Amino acid sequence: MVVRYWWHFKYRFFLFFNRRRNQQHLIEDDGEQIDDDENGIPRYDAYVPYHIEDEDWVDGELLANIEEGEEPFRLCFKTRDIPAGRLIFNELSLHIQRSRKILAVLSPRFVEDNWCYFELNMAHHRVLEEGRNVMILIILEEIPNNKMTLLLRQLYCRVQCLKWPGDGHGQYLFWRRLREELKRPVPLDRRFNI
Repeated sequence: MVVRYWWHFKYRFFLFFNRRRNQQHLIEDDGEQIDDDENGIPRYDAYVPYHIEDEDWVDGELLANIEEGEEPFRLCFKTRDIPAGRLIFNELSLHIQRSRKILAVLSPRFVEDNWCYFELNMAHHRVLEEGRNVMILIILEEIPNNKMTLLLRQLYCRVQCLKWPGDGHGQYLFWRRLREELKRPVPLDRRFNI
């Protein structure tokens, strides 16, 4: 059982011993101390886990339309916003907690990568722990049935899924819908209670 659910144990262990750290002031890169939960407002609008091979789409499309649009949202990326030299496991968990929503960019490469799948598991753990539906899945490419895991099947049924369209009008509607989902408040969702 420990071998099969090792990441559950590791994540629970981390939460147990680092809960105090998540509530304290954190030092920014410029040296200022900022309380992330000041006035109850998260630092980021969304944390974005994605596979490195999908970085062209993330940089070219997602950043241009969401972070640099008319109403910019503040997105958190592992490669850009997590400082180098710190424990990646701690920082990932902290940044997932600091974000209002999780915006996962799914592709077959994402599912095959253990690290990406681990990030998805951590985000799913937050959904279960808070009892709030804070996750949005962007399906960049269809995932074959033989690569669909139980976790992905559960997420497809429970969270908002947006499929990336191929045509221009569909992409306009996609960005409009994604902006609406990011603006929407995070309600308590009883379906996720254990």
